[in-house]
Amino acid sequence: MSPPAAGIWDMARTMSGYGLGLGLLTLSGLLLNYSGLDVASTTQFDFLIILLKTYTPLLTPLSSLLGSPAIGSAQTYGILPAVIWVAVACFIGFMAQEAGSGAKAMFLAASTVVILWIASLFLSAPAWPDYMSWLTTLNYMMVGLTSRPLDILSILIIPTASSALTGGLTQLIQSRIVKRAKIEEDNYLF
Repeated sequence: MSPPAAGIWDMARTMSGYGLGLGLLTLSGLLLNYSGLDVASTTQFDFLIILLKTYTPLLTPLSSLLGSPAIGSAQTYGILPAVIWVAVACFIGFMAQEAGSGAKAMFLAASTVVILWIASLFLSAPAWPDYMSWLTTLNYMMVGLTSRPLDILSILIIPTASSALTGGLTQLIQSRIVKRAKIEEDNYLF
């Protein structure tokens, strides 16, 4: 494969893995924190609150593993957030079938989750009943996020490494299978 075609193929694998990873993380967060849609109004800003509630349990996998509650709530999720991150990362690595593409896709997905959580916290201001309740919640949740720097590092590093490892192993296994099939085919012809 020529270098430009290989680069396009790599970018396609990365972007499809990114979309799949972000979708799986969003779906997992929705199922993990599902308590029904309890929004009173039906404005577009309520979507931002749903995103906020979806990604909140996923932001603290190490703290949850140690028994701490999620940011802004008293609910603990235990090992589930860590398992979700690693399972999605391994799946993305398996689908990408390459260490580089899997790592890039998972790092993009993890970064997007953090950015969407922060953006939904700030942009959901019109959906809150008043300015003071929004500011109080904003302060409480941002302090909760910044007081757990190892959680943020862990969701950027561990899933990326897991995806790269799985992608590299998948690529290695696939290349050995193809090599063995080629050898058997060459031996069969003679």
